[in-house]
Amino acid sequence: MPIERLELAIYAGIYCRILHYYVLKVACSQLTQKRIKAQAGKPIMSKLVFRLRNVPINEAQDIRELLEDNDIAYFETSAGNWGISFPAIWIHESEKFELTRQLIDEYQNERAERLRKEYQSSRANGEVKTVWQSFTENPLRFTAFSAIIVVILIIYMRVFVFF
Repeated sequence: MPIERLELAIYAGIYCRILHYYVLKVACSQLTQKRIKAQAGKPIMSKLVFRLRNVPINEAQDIRELLEDNDIAYFETSAGNWGISFPAIWIHESEKFELTRQLIDEYQNERAERLRKEYQSSRANGEVKTVWQSFTENPLRFTAFSAIIVVILIIYMRVFVFF
């Protein structure tokens, strides 16, 4: 009796995988055909709009909102599981590329100016941490880290420079 249940489970699993494969294959081929028909005569190549590697989360979210507010269709690629792929925001419509780049450039200029002003104001208020403040806050930790850095530099100099 248990063998029959096992065989039934194996056959059910195989059947589900085959069904899943064919459903995905049909759905993907239908989407591809629709995309080709919609872009007949146009190049299918997407355009890179914004690279997402080393970009703060709030800036990436602002770019997404900017594109959505201006009705620009986009898609996003991630860095993948190992972080070796190309995270970016892309658009299909090449005629909107110039507008999109102009919007993003304006946003980045405004953001840089705003962050620069915030930094200057926090620096003027004394909120930016200096090396001396780090030392007075925790002198033991500061000294330990400084000693570790000096030891690493000495080892590096002995091994690579003077060898």
